[in-house]
Amino acid sequence: MLTKDLIRCRKYKGKVHPQFINVEDSVLLQLADRLISAYKQETTQTRSQIEEYTGPVINTAGDVMLAKGLNKLLLDRSEFSHEEGIDYYTLRRSIFLASGTLLKQKEVNDYKKYRETLFSCNGLNLDFLNKGTYPDLPENERLISFKPLSAINLLKRYNCSLVQSLLLSANSISLLIRETKAAKIRQMFKYLNFFRLLSKITREHDHKDDKFEISGDEVNTSQIKVVIDGPLSIFENTQKYGLQLASFFPTVCHLDKWKLEAEVKYKGKKSQLTLDEKSKLSGHYNHYGSYVPEEIDMFQKDFQSKIEDWTITEETPFLASGDQELIFPDFSFRNRDKMVIHLELFHRWHATQLLSRIKIGEKKPDIPLLVGVDRNLYKAPEIKEKLGKSSWFTEHGFLFNSFPGVERVRKNLEQLAKSRNK
Repeated sequence: MLTKDLIRCRKYKGKVHPQFINVEDSVLLQLADRLISAYKQETTQTRSQIEEYTGPVINTAGDVMLAKGLNKLLLDRSEFSHEEGIDYYTLRRSIFLASGTLLKQKEVNDYKKYRETLFSCNGLNLDFLNKGTYPDLPENERLISFKPLSAINLLKRYNCSLVQSLLLSANSISLLIRETKAAKIRQMFKYLNFFRLLSKITREHDHKDDKFEISGDEVNTSQIKVVIDGPLSIFENTQKYGLQLASFFPTVCHLDKWKLEAEVKYKGKKSQLTLDEKSKLSGHYNHYGSYVPEEIDMFQKDFQSKIEDWTITEETPFLASGDQELIFPDFSFRNRDKMVIHLELFHRWHATQLLSRIKIGEKKPDIPLLVGVDRNLYKAPEIKEKLGKSSWFTEHGFLFNSFPGVERVRKNLEQLAKSRNK
């Protein structure tokens, strides 16, 4: 992600326009390749050694701010050593005191002999001197690992990062999706759920060729609108939420047709950001269509290995709420009797969405939906009171810590299935 001082944008009539670069420009590709080479040296390097190489490359670039931005993205892909658990200040002090005492006691003309005498002093731990006298200073941190990438992919990530960095300050995001491939839409919503973002999904009727197929409670649509709350719309952990929102954005770029509108802050002032697929931004998540987040993958494997009467379906459908709002569950389960029940999880930021879902459930009690609520969210007085009074939640809901366990889910699936069979 880029810092505020590295975001290159233009403002015109209240709108902010990111200064995207041509990812096929030969000069920029050469610049990117030179910067990448600084992190791919075979010998272990310190931060200061990397800066010695990248400094002149950055300062002689045609656009210094751009070069600094590219280097920032490379630093984000780097892991440096952090000396922890060692009090280097105390160690240095003891060595300096011992050295001063030694110099006062005898005349030392030979450095090698002096060093051997110093190292033989009892009670001194001098092993860290092999790393230098000040290994704990930032400039002496050593590069442990670097995630390599090509020059053109670095330029693509730069363009995407310009938008991501702006979205860190978004109040809300409106996303219009016109996508004919249902698999891409479902995958995007899986990412939305994984990043635990606040969203409201509705159907759009702006075009005559829109077709909606509804079978019972399940909905398939080629045009939907998603309103995602931004970090400025919540009251706690806004920085973490903003990072999750920014991390989600590349999934949008994998879609064929989309339009994004957001109110962001740029140089301290509110501005309107508008983008669509014509910006030619590239999503950089590898194996996008088949990627499954780790915690979801672990749950699915654990569920399939322990639970015999239920299976997790491969595709999760949209559910009709009874009005224009759509529901996209986290999981869908099918039992041996072919009954399908869906599960939607609500985490600490999802208060508004949870209250909306309870309202929908009470209006449409037959919807085959389980809702799981994180106990961190349940602690909120308004939520606790609402759930305590809801007979629908009593039958359709449960609490969990961080992520629900398979036995908890199985138990609630069985209870809801039994209730629906009556």
